[in-house]
Amino acid sequence: MGVADTSVRIREIHLSEVREMRQTHRRAWLETYPNDEYGVSLAWVGDVTDAWLTPESLAQWRGYLGEAMTDPNQYSRVADLDGRIVGLLHALREPEGRVELRSIYVDPSCFGQGVGPALFEAFEAWAGPAAIWLGVAVYNHRAIKFYQRRGFAIVPGSQRCPSGVIPMIDMAREPTP
Repeated sequence: MGVADTSVRIREIHLSEVREMRQTHRRAWLETYPNDEYGVSLAWVGDVTDAWLTPESLAQWRGYLGEAMTDPNQYSRVADLDGRIVGLLHALREPEGRVELRSIYVDPSCFGQGVGPALFEAFEAWAGPAAIWLGVAVYNHRAIKFYQRRGFAIVPGSQRCPSGVIPMIDMAREPTP
């Protein structure tokens, strides 16, 4: 898997940093999701992610993250590189013990700098040996390969389109001994 860059620090987010985190999230979406072949326009992605930066949306996210900080079944972290938020991850442990990796995003300016692996290693330490599943855009080959290198497989027949725009597939990893 490789060793994550030690200058990347994985930590809890401070609620005052929600805007910076959402800007990082937005940049990752703008880089990752526009896709002419699947009819996902840059304009659509821009409209979706612009809404993330409204005062109402930021307040809602402060609430989500405040709850996640006190819930042992949720794991939310950011990647900090030289005092700048360059990645984020959120996961949820379901009642039966399976873990859903809900999001992991890296600022495009930091691709290849160990941010994704650092976030994932910290996440794995929290998740322990649990089964893990996630959804990923069918055309996000960088992410699919990232997860396959970490033991995930595509779940056959799992393609869906929950947003009505971005087609998704599920990937899963069985519990580790």
